[in-house]
Amino acid sequence: MSTVNTQVLEDVVCFHTEVSIWSGRKKLIPEDLGLSSDQIPPSELASLGSKKICDPDLLSPFQCLKRRSERALSEFGIRFLGGYAVPAAEMARTAKELDEIQNEFTRNVSQFVAVYDDAIEEWIKAHPKYETALRKSAISSAEVATRFKFGWNAFKIVSATEDDQSPVNQSLKTQAMGLKDRLIEEVAQSAQGLLEVTNKRGIAYQRTLRPLKGLRRKLQGLAFLDPKIKGIVAIIDQCIQMMPAGGDIEGIALITFTGVLQLLGDPERIKNAGQKVIDGAVPSQLLASEIEIDEETELNEGEETLALPLLEQQAQLNVPTTPLVMPGLPKVAAQQVPTVPPMPSMPTPVQPVVSQPQVASAPETTKPTDAVKNMPIPKAAAFPMPLPPKSQGFF
Repeated sequence: MSTVNTQVLEDVVCFHTEVSIWSGRKKLIPEDLGLSSDQIPPSELASLGSKKICDPDLLSPFQCLKRRSERALSEFGIRFLGGYAVPAAEMARTAKELDEIQNEFTRNVSQFVAVYDDAIEEWIKAHPKYETALRKSAISSAEVATRFKFGWNAFKIVSATEDDQSPVNQSLKTQAMGLKDRLIEEVAQSAQGLLEVTNKRGIAYQRTLRPLKGLRRKLQGLAFLDPKIKGIVAIIDQCIQMMPAGGDIEGIALITFTGVLQLLGDPERIKNAGQKVIDGAVPSQLLASEIEIDEETELNEGEETLALPLLEQQAQLNVPTTPLVMPGLPKVAAQQVPTVPPMPSMPTPVQPVVSQPQVASAPETTKPTDAVKNMPIPKAAAFPMPLPPKSQGFF
């Protein structure tokens, strides 16, 4: 495997979870409904579904823990080979979080099994018409305990052979090379969801910044996948710096916030923007080209400082940009660069001409394009020029 791909696999740890949760259901049969097999459609045409033999709300804590484990893995990692590839630097923190979830899961199983029999009776009392069917379908508490499981494993991925061209390594090579694109796609999906919620509200709060900061941490941890990821982190940092320290996020700050979310939500745009920063573009200038603020936009108290970086950079940009249109927010007009009127032309001063006596000369051929050679040249040898009187001050 190539050096780059090998380095990527060395920098990540793969986590895989195994979670099983009892459904609390059993297959519904015709007898449960007082029907015979002749009274229902054949199985290839339709099925009766399932019946709930206990209160489903009692099982919701287990589903919550499963989702919590998924969030813990996706906070720093990305999906990879049926599990999650987590930066090696975040391995200890992720393992600690999974351990806590596993312990809580085990405690909940013990508590559920302890009240299971009573829960069945309460469920039957709530549905007395189907008591026979429910009692027949109920299983023992000991068997229920075996239907729950939470476990996790962490391991390193290595290639089967050192030959980079071996067909055995091609699948793993493709998966490793696709990690950077999968990261950008996952970030884009999260940004799109956050943008949709923000546009519906028409305002953002300080807590709304938490998901954006979370995306920033995730990108920073996996920056070794692609150099342009560091450029994307710099763009997010610029946005966060322009947010107010407290209070609601609205006005210029809201336009900036939603504009960055829209940029993050487009995989191609954000990759190009990140590469521009790596190539030397200033993040504030790049944002100014993506998010325009009209000169006539009214700034609330304290927003002058927030808008200043964008306004200054926009004033320096001489290339036209397309206004950013954000659903739920007013369209921001493109900035108009004032036109400086031309300076009025000044008349050319006329120099006084001192007349001198003209002396006849032989005709000469001159070039019409040479103004200097068009002037007559006196021939002193043929006609001596008379000297002026001494009273005129020449001698």
